[in-house]
Amino acid sequence: MTSSRTRPAARRARSRPGPQPRKGRAPIALEAILLDIDGTLFLSNDPHARAWREVMREQRGLLVPLSRIRPLIGMGGAELAGKLLGGRASRRDLEALADVHEELFRSEYLPSVREVPGAADFLRECRRRGVRVVLASSGKPEQVRELARKLGVTRYIEGATDADDVARAKPAPDLFLAGMRKFRLPNATAVVGDTPYDVRAARAAGLPAIGVLTGGFSRASLAGAARVYGRVGDILEDLVWCVR
Repeated sequence: MTSSRTRPAARRARSRPGPQPRKGRAPIALEAILLDIDGTLFLSNDPHARAWREVMREQRGLLVPLSRIRPLIGMGGAELAGKLLGGRASRRDLEALADVHEELFRSEYLPSVREVPGAADFLRECRRRGVRVVLASSGKPEQVRELARKLGVTRYIEGATDADDVARAKPAPDLFLAGMRKFRLPNATAVVGDTPYDVRAARAAGLPAIGVLTGGFSRASLAGAARVYGRVGDILEDLVWCVR
């Protein structure tokens, strides 16, 4: 039985006001989200790095340490391969390496990839509140569809923009600009992602970026994001607020 001495504290906890926008920051209603997948909805950045290490070893005979690969995760595949090879390959070769990586990741790593806790609930709540959600990934459409099915959220998202929609992947802004055009998203749209490349691409597209820390990047590395949260579910506390 709960004692009468504990009831006032419980009442105080329930009546505690919810999160407020930061002082001096004008809030606007958030109507849509361009949502990254890897590292944001899934704990997949480390598996991607391990897959790239295997690709570099098997395809190019290079022993590239994970410590060199890991900070590049979040770039488009060809862009990442170009960084690892230091410009010693043609664009065609880089895209071929990216295709090998994607196939390896899908077959060997994706089945065991876990979702970020609360990710599916976040998408369901966005739908309930009328916030439009478009997935935005540098991956191929097959991988994007597979990840959406794995999370069980296809009915909560409006669609996706992916590598087939653009010539340049992140950190170029093309992916987010394509999503804005393809789905005619409103001005009150924010990008949600976990890497510095999401933030850079969002800012280049003229969109506010909201960072999350589940991708393994530090808060400092996400400098330029309007706000940074621990994980996507935490955004629900402030979902009605968006910063230009």
